[in-house]
Amino acid sequence: MKPNCRWLAKTLQVAWNDSFIDVGQDYGLIGFTSLPVLANVKQAYWLRLFVGDDSFRGAYTDYAYALVPLETVLAKNGAEEVYRTLRFAPVPKQGVVARRSSPSRPGTYAHVLVAPKILRQGGMEVMQANKIYTRLVQVE
Repeated sequence: MKPNCRWLAKTLQVAWNDSFIDVGQDYGLIGFTSLPVLANVKQAYWLRLFVGDDSFRGAYTDYAYALVPLETVLAKNGAEEVYRTLRFAPVPKQGVVARRSSPSRPGTYAHVLVAPKILRQGGMEVMQANKIYTRLVQVE
């Protein structure tokens, strides 16, 4: 995104990998363009996430990100376990740019991003849409 420009949520549709689920209305989201699929132990990487402006007044987007062992995701109740550990925060207008590091133990992990778009009207909040992204990473 260039300075003095804005992404338009109704026109921008970008998928950052091969594995994602859209629930509800479409909305623009750019993220994780540089997430590694192969990393060294404790290797630094950048988490980048931008969400377009929405034409609905009162709409905002939260996000939660985790890097979890693949075996946890594949376990019988793994998805529910991972979801319970997620900590959601609003995506600021300038987006999210955060430095992270890969785990300290070798293995196969999954990057997990959940990004619900919520519409606040009066005292009520209604989820408009939800994006769920995953990407595997091998840590050596």
